[in-house]
Amino acid sequence: MPAQTFDERRLVGVQAERITNVSSRDFPGHYPGEDHAWDLSNFKKNLKVKVQRLSQHSIDFDLIGVDASIANAFRRIMIAEVPTVCIEQVFVWNNNSVIVDEVLSHRIGLVPLNVDPALMTMRGPNDQPTDRNTIVFSVDVTCERNPNAPKGSTNPT
Repeated sequence: MPAQTFDERRLVGVQAERITNVSSRDFPGHYPGEDHAWDLSNFKKNLKVKVQRLSQHSIDFDLIGVDASIANAFRRIMIAEVPTVCIEQVFVWNNNSVIVDEVLSHRIGLVPLNVDPALMTMRGPNDQPTDRNTIVFSVDVTCERNPNAPKGSTNPT
């Protein structure tokens, strides 16, 4: 193979008496003899951002040329800094399903809401709920057994 395409680091050599090309993995990308000191000019040269999809409310993009820890740092920053509206309190009156109230509340809290945060005002701990700081959703679902269903049927209808 040409030297340009063959990367010796990716292959572990197994000889009769020893193993070669094994390096310490103290941090991502470490290989003996390489300098991985952080350099802004290197970072700028290697970083590429490819926008895959762009809409009014979301963007899908690929970060290319960065370590997974850097990509994760960007992800965490965006989660913390992008304003969102989420479900904070769930009141359960009568739940006789197989899902316990706490798990149901947690799953409801994970539902993304398509609400513009600019239209809402932040509610303080002692503020009363108003139409500017509160959205109320009501879910009324009943699962009733079909008395005419054949015995052992798994079809929901």
